[in-house]
Amino acid sequence: MAERRPDKVDTTRHDRGEAPGPLSRRLGWFALYWLAGLAVIFTIAYLIRLVLIG
Repeated sequence: MAERRPDKVDTTRHDRGEAPGPLSRRLGWFALYWLAGLAVIFTIAYLIRLVLIG
């Protein structure tokens, strides 16, 4: 009985370890796309500001 409990704990740890992997990658890509989108928006806003002021 004592040997089975650590096995169950290990399997839950492996399941928890596998789940955040793809999630962290998805969040990483989402953050990159979000920052890229912000950069594009600020660049366009800056160009419009230059055109309006200049």
